[in-house]
Amino acid sequence: MPLLDVSGLSALVEELVMGDTVRVTRRGVGRVLNEDTGELEDAPATLVYEGPGAVIGTGAQPIGRVVPSDLQDHIDDAKNAYRLLTPAHTPVPRRDDTLAVIAVHSKGDPSLLTRSWRIAESGQGQTLIAVRLSWCDEIQPKGAP
Repeated sequence: MPLLDVSGLSALVEELVMGDTVRVTRRGVGRVLNEDTGELEDAPATLVYEGPGAVIGTGAQPIGRVVPSDLQDHIDDAKNAYRLLTPAHTPVPRRDDTLAVIAVHSKGDPSLLTRSWRIAESGQGQTLIAVRLSWCDEIQPKGAP
């Protein structure tokens, strides 16, 4: 029995939704010698994917963890649920890969260029796939409000 061909849907979603350029990188393994300084440094990150994509918020309330303290009256380490959409043929991001938006489309949100996300779960794979979906958490820089 022939399966449903979703390639037309894939092309449509890529054209209508994936207007930004995203970059997914994987942390390097080990340490390497910087020959200029003589110091050991973290190995450089590896490029996993760079190309069309979209970062979409879920609209869900951020999930947080309260740190017990009489002096702290706010939620710490909030996790904001975002989704990364990439074409179905792209490599599968792994947990803890880093996502950045490196270019936004003409009507896009320029604030995406100043943020980064951690891939929270490996990108979905399925029998019929129109786009790759990966769940992400926004990385909160230390000292950010």
